[in-house]
Amino acid sequence: MTKPPNTDTIMALAKVIIAAAWADGEITEDEELSLKDLLWRLPEVHARQWDELAIYLDAPVAADERQRLIAALQAQLSTAEQRELALSKLDELVSADGVVSEQERAVVAEVRAALESADVGLWGSLSRLLIGRRAQATTAAPNREAYLNDFVRNRVYYQLRQQLAAGGVVWDAVSYTHLTLPTSDLV
Repeated sequence: MTKPPNTDTIMALAKVIIAAAWADGEITEDEELSLKDLLWRLPEVHARQWDELAIYLDAPVAADERQRLIAALQAQLSTAEQRELALSKLDELVSADGVVSEQERAVVAEVRAALESADVGLWGSLSRLLIGRRAQATTAAPNREAYLNDFVRNRVYYQLRQQLAAGGVVWDAVSYTHLTLPTSDLV
């Protein structure tokens, strides 16, 4: 009996596919359609799940964050069929726009190797339960989902925060109780 992928597995796969789609610095319309085809497999997608994916569609995914997403997907895979679904969707995505760049080839090879090495079946499930090996390796990797509420409620603030962080500036608007402008700036 084949175990169908659950919502968490499909969401983890969708995030990895988005990360792979960003390999060349852009997501084409064909790549986005391929992703949406994958999401049709979910029985019900809630707004929060769409938001989780939209935050990854919003901006390129760096290598360290991609590694974290791949590790999360590896941890979700429990059958060979789920692994094959992930590999086939990865191949489908990469050929969606008809152009495969060297960056895309490299990222697809990285994801493919990680998925092919994923422990599936009874022993894989047991080792994930007992060890949690991948979670430790990716704890320090960026996780934009930590800012999901900012992304949903105020995208301008989210974008500003991301741009400042990219420049090494940490800004938390919540810690400011008021803003004082110099009187020369007032009209």
